[in-house]
Amino acid sequence: MINNFKGIMNKKNLTFLTISKDTGISRTTLRSVYYDQAPNVKMSTLIKLCDYLKCDLSELVSYSPTAKT
Repeated sequence: MINNFKGIMNKKNLTFLTISKDTGISRTTLRSVYYDQAPNVKMSTLIKLCDYLKCDLSELVSYSPTAKT
């Protein structure tokens, strides 16, 4: 899975504090997503982030299955 949250956040010059205040998502959760340390992120959290960042879910995270041999 590819996590683009870090790049989007940096491109828009956003901070954890700003996003947290505006979305209600905890800074701890935002940090976990940012540093790709969140093993399970709620869909509602991803939707809030997409709405706030004005991006599609596929821009925020993407997944390509690995080929099985």
